[in-house]
Amino acid sequence: GDCPCLPGDCPVIAAMRSALLRSRGLLPGLASSGASRLRSAMATPKLRLEPQLEAVLSRFRASTKGDGRPKEEVSSRLVEEFERLQSRKVQRVLLVCSDYDSYTFEQDGLLTELVDEEYAESGLTKPPTIERVSTPEAALARVRADPTNFDMIITLLRSEGRTMNTGEFVSSVQQVNPALPIGLLALSPSELTAIDSRIDRNLRINVNKRLMWETGDAALKAGTAAVDSRAGSSARVADAWVWPFVWQGNVSLFTAMFKAVEDRLNAANDSEYGVQSILLVEDNVKFYSSYLPTLYLELWKQNQSLRGETMTLRERMLRMKSRPKVLLCTNFEEAADIYSRYSDNIIGLITDAGFPRDGEHDPFAGVSFAEHVLSDRPALPVLVQSAAPPDSEIAQAARRVGAKFTSKNQPSLLSEIRHFLTEDMMFGPLTFQDGLTGSELGSVSSVTELLSTWQSLPESAVAFHARECHLSKWFLARAEFSLARRFRASNYPTDFIDPEGRERADWLRNWILSETRAHRNKLASGVENVHSADASTTIVRLGKGSLGGKGRGFRFLHSIEDKYSLSTLLPELEMVVPRSFILATEVFDRFIEDNKLMVPALNATTNEEVREMFAAATLPQDVTVELRRYLEAQTSPLAVRSSSLFEDAFLQPFAGIYESIMLPNTAGSLEARLDELSWAVRMVYASAYCLEARAYSEGTGNRAEEEKMAVIMQEVVGDVHGDHFYPSLAGVANSIDFYPRPHTQPEDGCAQLRLRLGFGGV
Repeated sequence: GDCPCLPGDCPVIAAMRSALLRSRGLLPGLASSGASRLRSAMATPKLRLEPQLEAVLSRFRASTKGDGRPKEEVSSRLVEEFERLQSRKVQRVLLVCSDYDSYTFEQDGLLTELVDEEYAESGLTKPPTIERVSTPEAALARVRADPTNFDMIITLLRSEGRTMNTGEFVSSVQQVNPALPIGLLALSPSELTAIDSRIDRNLRINVNKRLMWETGDAALKAGTAAVDSRAGSSARVADAWVWPFVWQGNVSLFTAMFKAVEDRLNAANDSEYGVQSILLVEDNVKFYSSYLPTLYLELWKQNQSLRGETMTLRERMLRMKSRPKVLLCTNFEEAADIYSRYSDNIIGLITDAGFPRDGEHDPFAGVSFAEHVLSDRPALPVLVQSAAPPDSEIAQAARRVGAKFTSKNQPSLLSEIRHFLTEDMMFGPLTFQDGLTGSELGSVSSVTELLSTWQSLPESAVAFHARECHLSKWFLARAEFSLARRFRASNYPTDFIDPEGRERADWLRNWILSETRAHRNKLASGVENVHSADASTTIVRLGKGSLGGKGRGFRFLHSIEDKYSLSTLLPELEMVVPRSFILATEVFDRFIEDNKLMVPALNATTNEEVREMFAAATLPQDVTVELRRYLEAQTSPLAVRSSSLFEDAFLQPFAGIYESIMLPNTAGSLEARLDELSWAVRMVYASAYCLEARAYSEGTGNRAEEEKMAVIMQEVVGDVHGDHFYPSLAGVANSIDFYPRPHTQPEDGCAQLRLRLGFGGV
C-alpha cells in the first residue's frame, strides 16, 4: 500500500503477474530482452483510447526513457548518419595464385566484374581492388613494403614459391601484420587436410576468432599476441584471422569471404544502430564454404526487393547498408560469446549439431547451444543441421528444444537453408493465414501491399500473426528497425484488452495500420529507374554469375586470339574463335527457382522424368525476349552447348556428361525457331540433373545441388551440301599428348580428325 507506483506501472506487481501467467502457460513466445519490455508486456491492462491516439502515445513512449524524458534513439539517427554503418571495409585484396589459377578465377564469371556489380547494385561503396601476385615471396614483399596496404590476403593452398610454402608464408605475414585477415583457398578437400594442421579428416576446424574482432586492434597491429583469459586459450589471436575455404566452382565465394570479414569487423559498431545478424555455427570447412555464398545471395536478393519501395535516396542507402550480417563461428565458446554480445540483434541461428566444445568435439554441442538460445529467445528461428538422419537421436533432441532440423545428406540441403531464410526468418514475402482454419489468405512483398492487405484481413488472422510475432520479424529482415522494435515490444492480447476484458483484434489492426502508415509517410519520396544491358561483343552474356567451364575456355581462346593476333598470324589460314551468346548461371538459378524444379529434379528416378518436367517449364520472360532478338539476326544452324560450373574442371572434367544439341534453325517462322531454341536450352538445363550427372557428381565429391549450368549458343561452322549442312573436317587437338606412342613425346601434341561434324572424335 506504500508503493508510489501506479498499479499498472509497479515493477513488483508486474513481476508477480509475469510469474503467475508463466506458471499457467499463458505467455508463449515471450523473449526475455530486458525488464522494461517485460513490464510493458505484463502490466495490468489499461484503458484504451482511440487507436489513432494510442499510436501517437506509443511513438512517444517508444522514444522515452524510464524517467519519462524524451531521448534520441540511436536508430532514429541512421537516416542522417548511415555512413557510420559498415565503416570498416575490405577494399584492397592481395590474391596469391599461379598464372593459370588467376585466369580461372578472373574469367570464371569475371571475378572483378562480378564483385563490382554486386557492390554497385547493393548501393555500397567501391568494391575491392584485387591485386594478384604469382608467388608467396612476391606477396610477402608487397606486405612488407606497406604492412597496412591490404585489407585481406587470399592465397591458394597449393601456391608454392621457390623458398617458402603456404604455411611459411602465413607465418611470415603474421609477423609483419598479425591483424591482416588471410583466406586459405583450397581447390580440393585433400589440400586442406594436407596443409592446414587445424583441419581433421572430416574437414572440421577448431579456431576461436572472437578476440580478433571484438577487441581493439591497436595492440594487434603492433604485433602483440593476446590471450583470451576468459576462455583460457593460449593461442595467438592472429590465428583467428586465418580462414580456410574450399573452392567448389562458385565465384561468389570470393564476395562471401570479403563480406564475412567485414561483418565481423563491423558487428560491434553496427549492432548499436539496430543492425541484425544471422549466427552461423559450423566447423566443417566444405559446408560453410557452401553456406556463406548461399546466405549472402539471399541477403542480396532481399536488398534488391527493397528497391520497389518508395523512399528517399538516403533511406534507400540506409537499407542497403544495414542488411543483416552473417557471423560465422566454429566452436561452442565462440558462438556463446558472440550471442552474449549481440543477443538482441540476432535474427536467426543456423547451427551444426556437433562442433568443438572445451577443445573436444561434442556431437550435441549445437543442440545444447540451440537450447540455450531458445531459453532466452523462444521465438527465434533456429535450424539445426547434421549428417545424422531425420529420425536420429540428434534430430529428435533438436526438435525437443524447439529447433527445426535438416540433414546434411539430403540432396536439397541448400534449398532447405534458403527456405529457412525466406519462410522462418521472413526474408521472403509475408504470407497470411487464417488463425482458425489455417487457410492461406495471400502474401505481400512490400509495405504498400501490407497496408492494403492488413486492412481487409479477418480478425482471426490479425490475432494469429500478432501472437507469432510475424510482423516484427518481417520488418527486421527488411531493416525497418524502429518499426520492428515497436511491434516486438507490444504483446497481444495483453496490450489490447478493453475494460470489459475482451481481446480487441480490431484495436491491434488499427494500431498496426497507424504505425505503419506513419512510418511509410516518413519514407515516401523520390523515384528510381535502374537498367543495364550488355553490349554485343565476341561473347554476348545474358545474366550474372559464371560462364561455366566451356564459357571460360572460350573467353581464354578469345584472349589468346587478341593477344597474338591469330586471325592475321598466318595469312593463308583463317583462325577464328566462334562468337558466342551465353546464358550465365544466374539465368539457370532463376529458371530453377521460378519453376520450383530443384527438389523434384533431384528426386527424379529416370532421365525421361527429368526431361518431361523441364520441357513443361518456362524460361524467364526477359530471357525469351533476348533469345528472340538473337534469332532475328541468326539464321544459320546452331549448337546449343552445356557449360556447367563443374565442366572442364581440372582432374574432374565431366566430359560427355551433359547435353549439347544441334539445331538446323530452319523452321518456317521466327516463333517456331524460338520454340526450338527454348526447348534446347531447357534440355541442356535438364541434363544437369540426369542420373549420370548426379552419379558422377557424387563420385567426385561434389553435390549435384551445387551444380549450375550456363548455356552457350554458337553458329555451327560449315557449308551447305545439297540438303545438308556440315564442315569438311572436325576434331580435337591437344598441345600435350597424354598417351604418347613409343616414337613420340608428350610435348609433340596430337590431333583427332573426322569427316564432317566429327562426333566420333569427341
